[in-house]
Amino acid sequence: MPPQPPPSNTSDNSGRRPSVPPPGGTVGPDIPPDEEQLWTAREMRILRGNVQNYKDAPRLSKSDFIRNTIVPLIKATWDHKYSEVAMRADKALFNEWKAKKDRLFNWFANHASTPRNTKLDGMHGRATFQSVFREKKAAEIEEEVQLLSGNARRGSPQWIKFYQQARKRVESRLTIAEREEYARILEEWKKKGFSKTLKAKTAKRQGKKILHQMDRIKWLRMGMRSITFEGHYDLDGKIEYSMTQTHDLGLDDPRIPSFGQLFPDELKSFRRAFVKYLVKVSEIENGVSTPAVPAGTFLEKDLKFNSNGFPLVPSPIYNSKGRETNAIQKTIIRIYMNRVYALAKDRSGSRIPWDSVEKHFGEMIDPEYWPSSIPFTDPSRLRVDDTAALLRHWRQRQSRGLIPFKSPNSAYNPSTKALDYLKESL
Repeated sequence: MPPQPPPSNTSDNSGRRPSVPPPGGTVGPDIPPDEEQLWTAREMRILRGNVQNYKDAPRLSKSDFIRNTIVPLIKATWDHKYSEVAMRADKALFNEWKAKKDRLFNWFANHASTPRNTKLDGMHGRATFQSVFREKKAAEIEEEVQLLSGNARRGSPQWIKFYQQARKRVESRLTIAEREEYARILEEWKKKGFSKTLKAKTAKRQGKKILHQMDRIKWLRMGMRSITFEGHYDLDGKIEYSMTQTHDLGLDDPRIPSFGQLFPDELKSFRRAFVKYLVKVSEIENGVSTPAVPAGTFLEKDLKFNSNGFPLVPSPIYNSKGRETNAIQKTIIRIYMNRVYALAKDRSGSRIPWDSVEKHFGEMIDPEYWPSSIPFTDPSRLRVDDTAALLRHWRQRQSRGLIPFKSPNSAYNPSTKALDYLKESL
């Protein structure tokens, strides 16, 4: 083998050394696949700086974006090396640029493509206007298909042949009101999922197949062993349930037993408990049973007002154990007092300066509204007994038709909805 020439110490205008032929080979027009060798620092800044622009380009315009935006920028980093005149005069230079340009498309495909979720057969990822339309007009579409196909059997080749034509005819007869209603339903489906009927149809046709696909993907890609219990309603509103497990796929080590083989009693218990759960859910959804109270929460938007516009202290908000926690009591006190303060200042969003009021508490707050036994401080520093006592005091006053809390010598004017809550010095 002839000796190879030593690497050149010269560099091009980018600061990158020219390619050196591999042992036994020659430098050709193709560019090495290693990105560190393929792209210069200046080129990489251009590529990375245009990733989002490439993503934002319409799907059918991405190639044009590369040709019309990226290619000129890359060429500009080499001054006139890859000019049309130079490439026409040097075929090797032409082939070198062609290979480089082709790699541009590969680079953006590898680094700037929007990641897609795993596709499952039969699983339609999102609701569309057509989804709503086909469900709402299913009967009319069926009648139109029968009319066009000569009463062909549903699902037969003749029936399928005329389905799209029938669908388009029915859609062309939609009124503006119907289109607006379907658009509203579509937004609801996007937030809460497809309709119960469509869910039941998909579960019947593809449910088990999709569950097995998911188990297969979990095992092949992540090595996950799992048992999946699922429950759904059929088209008649009856509960259907099933169980799938990785072991059923037959992909695992044959020496590994299934969960049910090792723990048959525990598996039976799981299944019985899950069926009881499905029955309970069905009773709640059908109004037969009262659902468990969710954990107590209270937000400013939950605050209610009397006919004069004065905020009301909310009734006790219990959690799933039937208790109004100290945390929720502190939240109620803070939100209520801040709202009263903002009303007094006639400035929405105002918040009580807790430390300032605390210093002048005795002068500004009458024990009628804040019992002297409870220290005035930021609600976060109140003790459990204090928050409960304060809310109990306010709720009792409210039940007697009295304002729960206001400053001494202040007067609430319902006509102007203004409350002189604190002294002007604050």
